[in-house]
Amino acid sequence: MIQFAQPIFLWALVGLAIPIGIHLLSRKEGMVVKMGSLRHLRETSTKQFKGIKLNELLLLALRCLLIILFVGMLAGFHWKDTKAKRWVLVERGLENQRQVKVITDSLIGDGYEWRWLQSGFPLREQTSIEEPNYWKILSELENENLACAIVFSKSNVKNFNGFRAAMPPEVTWIGIPAEPNQFILQAVEKENEFLVRQGYSSSDKTLFETQQVSSLPDSIEAIPMRKITISIVHDDAHLDDLQIIQASLNAIQETIPVEFSVTKSAAVQTQASADWIFWLSDSDIPKFDSVKSLALKPQPSNQLISQENFTQWIINKRLTIDVARKENLTLQLASLLLADPALTNKLELFDNRMLPDSAILSGTGDASTLKAGLLPQAPNQYLILFFLLILITERIIAYARKQ
Repeated sequence: MIQFAQPIFLWALVGLAIPIGIHLLSRKEGMVVKMGSLRHLRETSTKQFKGIKLNELLLLALRCLLIILFVGMLAGFHWKDTKAKRWVLVERGLENQRQVKVITDSLIGDGYEWRWLQSGFPLREQTSIEEPNYWKILSELENENLACAIVFSKSNVKNFNGFRAAMPPEVTWIGIPAEPNQFILQAVEKENEFLVRQGYSSSDKTLFETQQVSSLPDSIEAIPMRKITISIVHDDAHLDDLQIIQASLNAIQETIPVEFSVTKSAAVQTQASADWIFWLSDSDIPKFDSVKSLALKPQPSNQLISQENFTQWIINKRLTIDVARKENLTLQLASLLLADPALTNKLELFDNRMLPDSAILSGTGDASTLKAGLLPQAPNQYLILFFLLILITERIIAYARKQ
């Protein structure tokens, strides 16, 4: 079935009048007949153009065909495969947004089938709910016989899991930013007051702020202040590293409700009671069975901190102010020392950060360009080749016939 993505350009077909008019006004050179005298000729009243016929019908047909092909490319001429499917895929939570609803209603009216953006692509009537894995979904779309798929997604950073998948050419990915939200991540009890960890998340950032309050609403339950004991083993050659580590720990305590109990020595003295051992020495670090350790061991690496095994991490560079600032030492230490799976899962529920469409892969679109019955359609490559072939043929014939 023939379809046009942008039929408004079909008005350009009125340009066919140009070559037809030129050919109608062209005279064909007549045969020269030599005559001895004009005495026996009479003047006729026949109008000048009465006997003119179409000149160079082949060139006229080629030029008209060129105009038709060019207009067809502008109008998005393409064949519709009646067996191929056209889907509109919507992530749960976006179906009632006005921007999405207007476009999806138009697409459904144009013959698109509604599907949920999740593995298996269930129909709208099905109620199964699961968190989408975008890379996995793109891989599954490649196995579907799709003529076109319009995807409306939250594009949450947390849902791009696994290996990066290729964007199928028939897929148009549209990211819809979620509304910014404020939430309370946790409340920590400290003596007779409470430290409330309040978060703010939007499509481009997630921020946290700790506030000190005297009371809490009944709906919020406070937890005891988390205490972490750290034993730092150092020697005189690593005093600068020690100061930078201490400064990072102090910065963490000022912004996050946690209490560090730090002891410093030239030998391991409290390994039985410490949660962490920081090893700032050139001597080899001993093995600890039940205590986590972080040892300074300069070595070539793209990471500042890397994990050696289940309980041991390595600082791969000598610490300076520039290194600590450039490599975000404070943030990396906070992520390492304060790792809490339950808190991380809770944060993911409120995290609205999204990956921009331009960063996902090619083949993305903009919701503002999608209107009822107007979808992006690339010119057919065979139509372009045919147009070039006809153009070359027309130029050759025109040159040979001096037309």
